[in-house]
Amino acid sequence: MKNNSSSNKQRLAVEVEFREKTPLEKSNSSAKQRKAVKAVKEFGEQKLFAMATVGNGGSGRLTIGLDLGDRSSCWCALGADGEVMARGEVISERQPLELFFSRIPASLVALEVGSHSPWISRLLEKLGHEVVVANARRVKLISESSRKNDDVDAELLARLVRADRRLLSPVKHRGAEAQADLMGIRVRAQLVELRTQTVNAARGLVKPFGQRLASCDADTLTRANAGHLDVSIRGHAERLLGVVEELTKQIAACDSDLERIAKDRYEKETAQLRQVPGVGPITALTFV
Repeated sequence: MKNNSSSNKQRLAVEVEFREKTPLEKSNSSAKQRKAVKAVKEFGEQKLFAMATVGNGGSGRLTIGLDLGDRSSCWCALGADGEVMARGEVISERQPLELFFSRIPASLVALEVGSHSPWISRLLEKLGHEVVVANARRVKLISESSRKNDDVDAELLARLVRADRRLLSPVKHRGAEAQADLMGIRVRAQLVELRTQTVNAARGLVKPFGQRLASCDADTLTRANAGHLDVSIRGHAERLLGVVEELTKQIAACDSDLERIAKDRYEKETAQLRQVPGVGPITALTFV
């Protein structure tokens, strides 16, 4: 009996240990991790803040490598002599980054191109830092490193930009406005892709019943095109065609916005491209 009781207790303990966490537990766990981010592998931070307060004292400009992560980013600061002065982590959000980089001297900062690099590079430049965005795909020392981890990458970025920034094959990001315009083009492309997938799905799903949807362009396909189908499948097809209708409306709205943007902001550039037969304002805007 004792053995059975002990076995039951162990089994319950295992179940408790591996059960899925509640939303509250997940939230508390996430909060603890976020608070602990800056305490991990960090040293020398206060020295950097002190340098900003009293000035560099002739010690030369700092060089910082920033290895960007989706949740947190590792940084490594080199002094004028090339020695590591400080390293640590910072949460990859606007407020923590702005707080940290506003408290250190104006520095040369190297980071890799990625999803977060456009807005982070603009933020750091606004705070007075010089930013070099590395094209990691063209830097084998980074992309093919056998010691691939955040700390090593941050220090490697700092050392490469300190030696010669051309080693990083720097890229120049668009401004915030141009980035927003590019997003409009990509959103339209995504909507067109979704509509194509939905149309193909609708056409394919009715074929096993020996029926077909009318041959027509996707932007003219509506619920009415399912009117001739058998009653048993008509409702299902109409749901998909309703999605196609809504996507067509959203694509038309995107077209109007992009045509206005091309005229208001890029009229000179798009006018040259539109001289090519078959190139309209949206296609021209894509290549600006």
